[in-house]
Amino acid sequence: KVLSALLEVVKVKVVSEWDPWLPCDGCSGIRRRFAKCRVHPTLNTVKYLNVTNLNLNESQQLLLDSGVLSCHSLDLVTWFPYLSSLIAVLPDYLQTQKCYDNCVKHRLLGLQAKYALDIIMEIGSTMSF
Repeated sequence: KVLSALLEVVKVKVVSEWDPWLPCDGCSGIRRRFAKCRVHPTLNTVKYLNVTNLNLNESQQLLLDSGVLSCHSLDLVTWFPYLSSLIAVLPDYLQTQKCYDNCVKHRLLGLQAKYALDIIMEIGSTMSF
């Protein structure tokens, strides 16, 4: 009952927020940027004033106060399962664009020991750690 009353007073705006372009990868000739699906929950103050005694718990209040949530947030699934089921299918996006830059091959670092310890033991001696 509390959640249905809360849903009456909550407005959400679903947007894709774009990251800035990553530097050009001269070897592939492509630069990339990502868009992440975000939910902006806000209170519908007109309806909020008409609903009495919501008794929001700390998690619910935190959700409203969060400002921005991922469309794939577990808090969204917990407190707004219906809304979450509608927007969980919205993807994050990747945009690519042709670019031109020098190709710099990055040296791949394999797994190498940072420290090496050579121990020479005499026959019949023991070692413990």
